[in-house]
Amino acid sequence: MRTLLTLILALQICLTFAQGSNELPVKLNSITIASGYTQFKDENIHPKVFGGYAFGISYQHSRITKNISEYTAGLKISLMSTAYEDFPSAANIILNGNYKYLFAVAGNGNMDYYVGPVVDWQYGTSAYFNWDESHLYFANYLSGGIANRVNFGMRGKSFSFDLDIPVISCIFRPVSNRQYKIDNMKFGGILKNLASNPESAFPDNHFYLKTGLEMSFQSKRRKNRSVGYSLVYHTMQASYANKYQTLDHSIFYNIFF
Repeated sequence: MRTLLTLILALQICLTFAQGSNELPVKLNSITIASGYTQFKDENIHPKVFGGYAFGISYQHSRITKNISEYTAGLKISLMSTAYEDFPSAANIILNGNYKYLFAVAGNGNMDYYVGPVVDWQYGTSAYFNWDESHLYFANYLSGGIANRVNFGMRGKSFSFDLDIPVISCIFRPVSNRQYKIDNMKFGGILKNLASNPESAFPDNHFYLKTGLEMSFQSKRRKNRSVGYSLVYHTMQASYANKYQTLDHSIFYNIFF
């Protein structure tokens, strides 16, 4: 609970900074469509690595003055299998999002560097069709960390490089031994299960690296578009559960409006 209160306070401070600028803001909205390959390992259920395809869609709103205020919310679905099973033998669905406030700390017009706090969250579950039909598997979190961004131009195009890492988190995992327990599969029971067993964690027990490169351009209809590549590595080790790891590669396409 103390971790949650700390993250909420940090978010309120960010919003105060975002609302305190006297500059006329530029507001951007975008829809992102992403597709890629994911690797997934949850040692609570299986020692093998699952691999497969991931598809996602998200919405982003940015408010830009000298600094940048930005929030994102999205949905990702993955279909996977091990090397020893028919595809698909597992599925994963995740709701995720973040809010970040980036301060302009250096720049010369051709290249600008931003850094600031980010509040990041993940809420979802996995199903393993060949292994367990009575339990929910999850690795959810609410995290506060540091966001970095570098904007630069090259050959008439603009590029953006992002890097987010956590500092303090509240993590949620199922216990490792549930041999005599069946999870509550009603809607309310699912929501409660996916946020059960909260535990505070620092980067030695909960770490993610979210990075990517985005190229912006204008379409023939003079509408802004962007394409890019993102890489996400995520690992979680709760004191009461076995290790969880993911590695995602994806290509994405942004439509601004």
